[in-house]
Amino acid sequence: MARQFSRSSVIKTYARWAPVYDMVFGSVFENARRMAVAASERVGGRILEVGVGTGISLPYYSPPRRVVNTVPNPEKALDEFMRVLRAGGELVIINRVGADAGSRRALEHALQPIAQRLGWRSDFPWERFERWTARTPHAHLIERRPVPPLGHFALIRFGKRVPTGGARRRQAVDLA
Repeated sequence: MARQFSRSSVIKTYARWAPVYDMVFGSVFENARRMAVAASERVGGRILEVGVGTGISLPYYSPPRRVVNTVPNPEKALDEFMRVLRAGGELVIINRVGADAGSRRALEHALQPIAQRLGWRSDFPWERFERWTARTPHAHLIERRPVPPLGHFALIRFGKRVPTGGARRRQAVDLA
């Protein structure tokens, strides 16, 4: 079981990585950023990008429009994102998702102490999203797709159900 992240450890991690993040990870996550923006653009409407970091993905949004596992309580963050999302809207996330089994799972487990020192959580299991969805009646999974390289990240889309008799408006929240 991974340790919980404290607010102070998240602040220290971001202070350490912010000056070099784009240079170190820019090309590695380029495809993931483009996938998240494309999914958000397909939904249309107003887009709120949460966890914008350095802002590296902002230029990919079309005019005029111009991360979950590193927060201390990811489920609480998801609750808040769904709270502000309009009925019929979508929550689009690019997030690390740990392998369920196999050699990748063993590697993630072995590397977890190093990842934690870097301020990352490499063993974020899909079951956390499943449990959150099960206890959140207005949320439903639309899509879960692995993102290259290695499939350690996934594009995840949740929808917010429209209440019976309610008007449907579409909106996206992006956590790229």
